[in-house]
Amino acid sequence: MLGDRMGNVINRVTIDKTNDDPYMQEVQLRGYFNETQDEVEHFHPYGFSARVRPPSQQGETQQKAEGVMVYVTGNRSHGLLIVVGDRRYRLNGLQEGEVALHDDQGHQVHLTRDGIVISAPNSKKIVTQLMSDDTLPRNGASKDSSSSDFGQSAQAGRATDASITLTKDSFTISHKQKVQYTVGSSSLTLEPSKITITSPTISNVASSRFETTGSTILGLDNPGEGGERVMTTAGPAKKTYAKTG
Repeated sequence: MLGDRMGNVINRVTIDKTNDDPYMQEVQLRGYFNETQDEVEHFHPYGFSARVRPPSQQGETQQKAEGVMVYVTGNRSHGLLIVVGDRRYRLNGLQEGEVALHDDQGHQVHLTRDGIVISAPNSKKIVTQLMSDDTLPRNGASKDSSSSDFGQSAQAGRATDASITLTKDSFTISHKQKVQYTVGSSSLTLEPSKITITSPTISNVASSRFETTGSTILGLDNPGEGGERVMTTAGPAKKTYAKTG
């Protein structure tokens, strides 16, 4: 009897369905002899969460994620899923020492021997964001507890103070206060009401024409100074000024 129970402590299983709403993810799985168990808790390492894809049909065969199940004291009414893998989507071919985070769509964070490579499919986007507050987003109470002091929800979609978004069509930096680019002694600063360019030398080269809209004031010693209207061969310029004297 004891030998039978110990022989049942660890089993290999396949995953039929997952439920990510509880604070501890739950799965429906199949073990030996097509044995089905439901609402089995799946333990994730701290700081990491994942949800496997459902079974897929390949010809007459169902392809599923697989897992390792342990039964406390060999009691098959108390099973815990401790490891899940999916050979359909596993990122393989890693060099020794490399680490990668990935999903089934081709999103990857790959710690290679040469550096960190973050990748997304062409139709997707990469977003880095700074949230508008320090609040840990909560889902609220679940079936596990009447308390809302468990778990957390995704930051994606919440209000942000700053973000960087990369898509196939654009590279967008958004900040509520200031965006500044600095290279050596040169800088470009974007603020809500003005843009400041600072550099020992600023060169504007246009292949056909260089345009400004609104008032243009040339040759100032300090920001905010005024100037005299520029005179042209056709008369005074409408909105172009220069400091004199």
